[in-house]
Amino acid sequence: MKKVAIITGGAGGIGFQCAKQYRDCHVVLAGRKEDGLKDAVAKLKSDGYEASYVVTDISNKDSVQGMYAHGKSKGDIFYVVNSAGVSGAGAPLEIVYDVDVEGARLVTEGAYEHLASGGVLVLIASMMHKIIELKPEERGTYLQGGEKGKEIFLKTTNDPNTGYALAKRINVELVKEKADAFGEKGLRIVAVSPGIILTPMAKEAMEKYPEKMKVLEQATPVGRMGEPEDVAKAVAFLCSEDASFITGSILHVDGGLHPRKLG
Repeated sequence: MKKVAIITGGAGGIGFQCAKQYRDCHVVLAGRKEDGLKDAVAKLKSDGYEASYVVTDISNKDSVQGMYAHGKSKGDIFYVVNSAGVSGAGAPLEIVYDVDVEGARLVTEGAYEHLASGGVLVLIASMMHKIIELKPEERGTYLQGGEKGKEIFLKTTNDPNTGYALAKRINVELVKEKADAFGEKGLRIVAVSPGIILTPMAKEAMEKYPEKMKVLEQATPVGRMGEPEDVAKAVAFLCSEDASFITGSILHVDGGLHPRKLG
């Protein structure tokens, strides 16, 4: 059967560029907005890809299971990239938790259940996870998820940006925690931690705040901001045989920028 790659948040930005790395697979794009998914699948097909989409809310367990069922109807699932997420700037804390924490956990649970032997799960984190240290007594609760985790999350911070950083820290810890279990099934789990990437949202910010964005660019040691393709190529490497000895690890694709340099 054909290998299948599932990309959440695959309709645009980093997710769509990740999808383009899997030309030899049936590519499944998952997301909440059907119109965007249709357009993205049409673009892939026009470039010769075999592709389909499934409307998915990753914060909903049944919806995530439906996503995996769709993937398995197309072949054996070998690659899952969780690029879906919301930023602290544009969503209330409850949504940040539901999507960025609970959603990542549900996608991870589903990948563990449905990936074919030799398969790989990649979670897209963020360099902002570096500013957060989890308390040992809270770590286990966050990784178990559910309402108890959400309760602690909402009590920990009332700032959406800090909540976003905390969510991405939990993603990183999830990768470390699940490496053993994935390995026992012949699977790998890894994360990519992007820096400032020129997604459509970032390009809009450049137009609105050119001086601020220039400062961020100058603070990046490589002297430029990242492109979605930079992240996608890192994801492709982690899913390749060249990375077969890498699991439970976080690959930083940030041009050397540390968030503490942002003030």
